[in-house]
Amino acid sequence: MLADRSDRVQRRVAEVYPRLRTAAPRRLAGTGYGSGAEAGRRADLGGRGVATGRGPDRGIAW
Repeated sequence: MLADRSDRVQRRVAEVYPRLRTAAPRRLAGTGYGSGAEAGRRADLGGRGVATGRGPDRGIAW
């Protein structure tokens, strides 16, 4: 059986990092996702690309 040591861990963290605080929540806004998705579609990773369609040759083409 495993013992719950979370209280000991919390005490030790408080000893080692006495001024540790919780970070503020992230606030995301803007068009970063769309820009990144478009850049990903344009990226050349050195392969032949991704085959489309059905059958055994669909998926990542080497």
